Amino acid sequence: MPPPNNELVTESMFASNSTANSAALGLYQKVSDLNISYDLTRILGLYSDELLLYNQSTNDIDLYRNDLQPDNPYAYSMWNSLYQMSYHANSLINGIKNSESLNANLKNQIIGESLFFRGLCHFWLFSLYGEIPLQISTDYTVNAKLNRSDSSSVISNIIQDLLESEKLVNESYVGKDGLTTTNEKGRVNKIVVKSLLSKVYLQIGNYEKAVEYSTQVINSGLFSTTSELTTFFLKNSNEAIFQITIEPNNTTDAINFVLTTTPTDVSLDTSFVKTFSPEDQRVQSWVGSLDVDDNRYYFPYKYKNASVTDPSTEYLTLLRISEQYLIRAEALAKNNKLEDAKIDLNKIRNRSGLPNTAAVTQETLVDSIYQEVKWETFGEWMNGWLALKRYSKFDAHMSEISAMKGGQWQPYKRVFPVPQREIDANRNLLPQNKEY
Repeated sequence: MPPPNNELVTESMFASNSTANSAALGLYQKVSDLNISYDLTRILGLYSDELLLYNQSTNDIDLYRNDLQPDNPYAYSMWNSLYQMSYHANSLINGIKNSESLNANLKNQIIGESLFFRGLCHFWLFSLYGEIPLQISTDYTVNAKLNRSDSSSVISNIIQDLLESEKLVNESYVGKDGLTTTNEKGRVNKIVVKSLLSKVYLQIGNYEKAVEYSTQVINSGLFSTTSELTTFFLKNSNEAIFQITIEPNNTTDAINFVLTTTPTDVSLDTSFVKTFSPEDQRVQSWVGSLDVDDNRYYFPYKYKNASVTDPSTEYLTLLRISEQYLIRAEALAKNNKLEDAKIDLNKIRNRSGLPNTAAVTQETLVDSIYQEVKWETFGEWMNGWLALKRYSKFDAHMSEISAMKGGQWQPYKRVFPVPQREIDANRNLLPQNKEY
């Protein structure tokens, strides 16, 4: 893993508060510059059950049919982007720690933000590739020879980064200067870290901790969910916990997903759209459609402003309160606290125009929560894929989906192959993920 060619974090940037803070803002900008939201949504949406493919390139077809090989560019793209981000985070951590001229609160804030993003990148990488190298250094000679860490070490490191981040970042949201409090939700604070911790704990099966952290977020009183679903992805909405500000532009998700002509790349899978109940308000608010001749095409319409010239009205929403209710519902159900789980599930169902769940047993309740998560979080980062991997019927579901796309599912495809170009550069990454 070589350092990014465009890496701009240098020792001189930590000589003053303003230059150090600019370097920290660059980490947020990377999420937008690297198109991470769109890429995760598109790649995992095609690989799973959310998107249909119209692009006829061999690499796209192999991705779509779950026949991803180590030399496919899609095996490399997210690996490269996420390790670029973690490298930037490490550069900030090292530079800030060695600086003696910065405001103490700003130092803590930037280190905490960097630990948050490093933990997030490793979480996404682990969810995609399984056992991964833990990049916690900026020394290229070290990074170039990293071994893959076992799952328990990766998880432990992710949790450790986030817990340390929680201690360091500000209690309130801070603005672009890293010090002044603001109503903008564009920088990491304690409640943002708690939100990610609840998500990580749910994914690894620590249901007590998932409930603990989601409850802290919900009980903070800082956020509220509403039946006005069209407001959810506007900048600084009451639904949003953490957003990536991309002024003066709008989101690449809207630019790339909103259809104005017959699709030539992707559209929302018609079969997925048909799983929604007719009375579900999310269909009206978050699913767009385009009629061309006798064909109807659907597309993700959570982000609606596809203009590259209009002022920003939407920010990339990374964490939001409705997901916290569903995280807590799932964790409670897994711990057989069914009535409490139903309260949280029904809050999201009722808000969406649906009646209370009819689920009675633990199995049917967990399955209904899984389906609710899919309806609620489609088209957002890799949330649908994370939910699928928690689904008890995951392999059976993907076998059916893959066959419909002309592919053949095997359980080893739960993780992507380690990119061949990375193995060629560093043989310590061997062995390859099994059966690739």
